[in-house]
Amino acid sequence: MERDGLGRDQWSYTVMIHGHCDKGRIEEAMYYFNEMTSKGMVPEPRIKILVDAMNIKLKERLGEPRDTGVMKRDMRLQLQYEA
Repeated sequence: MERDGLGRDQWSYTVMIHGHCDKGRIEEAMYYFNEMTSKGMVPEPRIKILVDAMNIKLKERLGEPRDTGVMKRDMRLQLQYEA
């Protein structure tokens, strides 16, 4: 894709992030998320939720305590915004 002079777009990153996450390759999914945001692209809301879930999984793998309070608050704000 990039060899042909075509760069990745938001949709390409969304597909790669979701695909890696489905296969349990959280680190790879986070790599593409970080690359996407470093290029100034704004992820879709569903990808932001997916990244929050991946961060929780990574913390569990590292044995860190789960901090779901912030995520619950953000979810509540998101639901209020869309209502």
